[in-house]
Amino acid sequence: MTSEKSRVDGHWLYDERTFDSLGLDEIVGALGGYTRTPVGGEQVRSQRPVDTLAAAEILRDETSEMRFLLEENGGPPLGHIPRVDEWLDRTEKRAALSVEALLGVASVLRCGWLVGTFLAKHAANAPLLAEHGALIPECRFLFEELFGALDPETGIRDEASAELASLRAKQRGLHGRIRSKIESMRSSGVIKPHLQDDYVTIRDDRFVLPVQSGHKVEVPGIIHGNSQTGQTLYVEPQELVQLNNELKILGQAIAEEEQRILLDLSLQVASEADSVRLTSAKLADVDCVLARALLANQMEAKATVLTGKKVACLRKARNPHLTLRGIPVVPNDIELGPDFLCLVVSGPNAGGKTVTLNTIGVSCAMAALGCHLPMDPDSVVPVVTRIHAVMGDHQSLADDLSTFSGHIRHVNDVLEAVPLDRPALVLLDEIAVGTEAMQGAALAVAILEALVARGVMVVVTTHYQRLKMLAKADPGFRNAAVGLNPNTQAPTFSLVMGDAGASSPISIARRLGMNSDIVARADALCGGQALGLEAALAEAQSVRESMEQEKTALAEERIAMQGERKRLAEVRRRLEEEGQRMVLKAHQDALQSAREAQDEIARVVHELQKNPDSRQAAERRVAVRDIELQLAEQAQESQERLKEATTDDGPPSTVKEGDAIRVLSMGAEGVVVGLRGGRVEVNMGGLRTTVPVSDIRSIQQPAAGGPPAAERRSKPRVNPNAEATPDTLPPRSEGNTVDLRGMRVEEAIDQVEAFLDQGLLRGWAVAFLLHGHGTGKLKAGLRAWLPKSRYVERYEAAERSHGGDGVTIVWIR
Repeated sequence: MTSEKSRVDGHWLYDERTFDSLGLDEIVGALGGYTRTPVGGEQVRSQRPVDTLAAAEILRDETSEMRFLLEENGGPPLGHIPRVDEWLDRTEKRAALSVEALLGVASVLRCGWLVGTFLAKHAANAPLLAEHGALIPECRFLFEELFGALDPETGIRDEASAELASLRAKQRGLHGRIRSKIESMRSSGVIKPHLQDDYVTIRDDRFVLPVQSGHKVEVPGIIHGNSQTGQTLYVEPQELVQLNNELKILGQAIAEEEQRILLDLSLQVASEADSVRLTSAKLADVDCVLARALLANQMEAKATVLTGKKVACLRKARNPHLTLRGIPVVPNDIELGPDFLCLVVSGPNAGGKTVTLNTIGVSCAMAALGCHLPMDPDSVVPVVTRIHAVMGDHQSLADDLSTFSGHIRHVNDVLEAVPLDRPALVLLDEIAVGTEAMQGAALAVAILEALVARGVMVVVTTHYQRLKMLAKADPGFRNAAVGLNPNTQAPTFSLVMGDAGASSPISIARRLGMNSDIVARADALCGGQALGLEAALAEAQSVRESMEQEKTALAEERIAMQGERKRLAEVRRRLEEEGQRMVLKAHQDALQSAREAQDEIARVVHELQKNPDSRQAAERRVAVRDIELQLAEQAQESQERLKEATTDDGPPSTVKEGDAIRVLSMGAEGVVVGLRGGRVEVNMGGLRTTVPVSDIRSIQQPAAGGPPAAERRSKPRVNPNAEATPDTLPPRSEGNTVDLRGMRVEEAIDQVEAFLDQGLLRGWAVAFLLHGHGTGKLKAGLRAWLPKSRYVERYEAAERSHGGDGVTIVWIR
């Protein structure tokens, strides 16, 4: 290993070849892309994976807390902040920083204060992150001082010092005096004819006028240059020299004060340099956790169980690289230990063997970085100190090495580097290939036995039959197979633990379009079929794939049945709720009818008390009896409806074919056509289904000589109006009379039509229209319309006892 370059120092070592083979630069690059600060990005790219279980669990839990904060609050207010190391080094040498640099330091301190405050506020849900926030120094006084003195647009503020404010005020006053002087000179008419343009400009921090080159004598003063064409001279008039001198002196004083302020602020920063560095470092830590959380959200990853033992149990694991790229991935279960340390993965080429190696290697590396992983949360991932991957073509022309020689040299380096006392993972892709098959297989077995003897976890891919058999003889080894679809011979990319996979090179060549004559010849050389163990593995693989397909189909059917059961349960629930509503409605209808009847009786009694005429008393007694009869019938009907809605005698004690039943969960009636233990087969209008006996109720047949319950319910109530004749009319009441007085004819007709429609539904024989006498137009209009109404059998003016000609009696069809 001394010839290999390490990616990181300390206990954890990737050799450069392993880092590249596993593609870990892609994972690190993805994390760096999610950082928000330059220091965070640099820290992610140089971050060391931890090598202890406790440290890895802390990083994992920090990621979980950050994902919670992202979902609940949008995450910490971490904005773009600059690097500060170079600026702090300058301040410690008593050098003044620029306005931009000081504002950069202020932004780091303010961001630290905001993030620390945010994490402290959410300490209950993110205690580990709150610990980071608690370590951020409280430097609010300094960034407030810096922001108070500096402005990103204008530079140093006037408020930075009283002296600066005074000097700048004088400068503004002097500018005003100079401009007033220039305006006075131009307006006098003495200088204006000699000017090239009507503007004032500044040369060497002094106000000057653009004078025509041929008129310099007419404008005495100091020349500060000319235009490119030579036609314009920039002259400082003699009258402005003293004022410009004063302005120059003021400018120098202001510059000295500004420099003093910048140096003073820089020294304040220098006094807090350690705090600024710590703030920047803790913000980088928070940024790294944020990057891990965002990456986990992208991959829909989960926080897994971590272990310091030599065991791995990945459930429905998806390859992180393929997941990041959005490529559909077949999830697989991958196991290693505790009873076996070497997993031998076999199967056809391009079937997913190398992806399996990459998945477990990258998952272990990401776990040591605190990342969540694209697999089920009950997965167990080991925290290892070393990962070595021997994958790909190791041919080296520079070292005069063949593929086999390069491979063996790399394997030998791994054997020397793996620790004996700490968990390590070695990934070997197509071990000991590129040489004579029998000896290559023997060498492969010896290498694997040596690694297992040292307590190293190993995952190896192979086509060697001897390695496939090794797992059958040695309990320290276990087979796993990637397979082919038995129908299409295409790879399934699914991994099956405990089985060895057939390589099936002839079948794959045929599927990939190899010349049929060549394929046939190869098949013939094998005796017309793959022989020995390969044939058995191929057959077992075919059976396994068929069983998996049947298992998948059964699982889908079970899911469908569960969905149907949920649907039927929901139907039953709705039916029960409907039954409860029917009971409540029956009670409400009965109470309403009783109230209306009581009101009517009270009204009739009141009329008798007011007018105790014998004839009217007889009519009122008939009305009271009619109301009492109607109330009794309504009460009886409500009781029947209530009884039917609430009575449930439970499932029948005995069931036989031909019984009429109701299926509660479906709300339908049917006939029993078969018995199956505790279930019955029911025919419901041609649809057959099997339901539990507890889900059915018997349908009672009507008693001899009596109508069915449904017929009894549908029979209309007897209304006393139905027997009415002109000689025995019912008493006129508020219930059977509509008051139309004061209405227009069209409005009254609408009212009458609605009233007669209601009377028809209630079974009335007659209705009374109270229109009064008035002008007679309403009465005439109504009686002209009544013969045309579909509700009216006949009509006539009422007798005096019923209101006389001011009332029209209508017999309803």
